[in-house]
Amino acid sequence: MKRFKKAYIEITNSCNLNCSFCPKTTREKKFLEVDEYKKIINEIQPYVNFLYLHLMGEPLLHQNLDEILKVSYDNSMKINITTNGTLIKNKLDDIINNKCVRKVSFSLHSFEANDNTNFDNYIDDIINASKILSSNDITVVLKLWNLDSTNNDVLDKEGLNNLNDNIISKLISSLSKKYNEENILKVYDELLKRNTCEINKHIYLQTGEKFEWPVNTKDKTFDKIFCYGLLDQFGVLSNGDVVPCCLDNNGEIKLGNIFNESFKDILEKEETKIFIKNMKDNIPPCALCKKCSYARKKV
Repeated sequence: MKRFKKAYIEITNSCNLNCSFCPKTTREKKFLEVDEYKKIINEIQPYVNFLYLHLMGEPLLHQNLDEILKVSYDNSMKINITTNGTLIKNKLDDIINNKCVRKVSFSLHSFEANDNTNFDNYIDDIINASKILSSNDITVVLKLWNLDSTNNDVLDKEGLNNLNDNIISKLISSLSKKYNEENILKVYDELLKRNTCEINKHIYLQTGEKFEWPVNTKDKTFDKIFCYGLLDQFGVLSNGDVVPCCLDNNGEIKLGNIFNESFKDILEKEETKIFIKNMKDNIPPCALCKKCSYARKKV
């Protein structure tokens, strides 16, 4: 068994949208070169099989996505792609033709967080892509992570979700065989119970509360948290910096750089071991963790 369940490899920190919920990044914009991606894969392959091709950024922006997926396939890596979906029409062939992709998640909440996207065109492209991907045995997750937060112990936040009913209705009418307009309330019942509803084979609708990125949480800190950072996941930023957290938008928790030192050596550093121990003990290992409402919810 590999040590880590998954890794986030940021193939680019650039994005084609300007979502209101996203904290952006102050780091220099960069796209991983294919040779750099190969270097990362060679270093982490003994430790992990499942990769997400983002941390910040929109992975479908990468002009060499096809080559990156080929490298992944050649190294038996299983790929999950999370995307805002605006570029999916142009990248479908790359995804389907490379058999390493197991799941594509569409962040549909990105639509309402922008004002420059045509609703019908956007949803139609997502629906068409979902049909093609699922027919190729690729799992599709249609995410609406924009519900209002009701947890007073953490942070009350209102999500941009006025279009959720319209989006869900269109997805059900176009993609589902099990549900329709007459029994659509059963979909909402499923979402209330477990936040996920299978609407067709390989196609899932998923909801979640809007959460605050730790970099934006300025007025509240937490003394007790839990997160899987460095316990079963880690991230590699587009400049090669290794971080424990998939929410570290600015690379504040840099453990080392995979282009300058081995991943094995990074894991054996004393500061890495201390980080892991503190996380296991529910103690925030760093200032960013101390502000993370997502990690607070896990306690």
